Amino acid sequence: MTIAFLAYLAAWRESFVDAKKILLVEDNPVNRRLAVFLLRSQGYQVREATTASEAFEILQTDHPDLIVMDIQLPGMDGLEATKKLKEQPAMADIPVVAVTSYAMKGDREKALAAGCAGYVTKPINKNIFLQEIAVHVGARATAPSPLSSPPFSGERKGEGE
Repeated sequence: MTIAFLAYLAAWRESFVDAKKILLVEDNPVNRRLAVFLLRSQGYQVREATTASEAFEILQTDHPDLIVMDIQLPGMDGLEATKKLKEQPAMADIPVVAVTSYAMKGDREKALAAGCAGYVTKPINKNIFLQEIAVHVGARATAPSPLSSPPFSGERKGEGE
């Protein structure tokens, strides 16, 4: 192996060490695959959960920089999960971006009132989605971003939405 190649490998490995960690909570396998692809394409480390209860299990041992939360989940929905998350001091500082196929008037406000820092509608516009993630991934706050605007037109088990 050449020194240049070894340096490349070291830099590549280091990029994973410094990557921001995102917990994706999405029950629909197609939507999950798309979100994982988009997030990893930007260098984020992604953990996946298909239900709110699975997400809370992961959060017992991991502390991600951001949670991307589908609103329509089986069992406990994403808004209820976000409220529960924000009630726990150890997790309250993790920003949550709601991702939803709900696009009715007032849905964005409901998500923000539940504690979400951002709101993205489906079908996902990749540019809007990635901008919203970038705004919140390093922030430890719950203030809505200017990108959290009204609706736009537009590897794990589990089935969903």
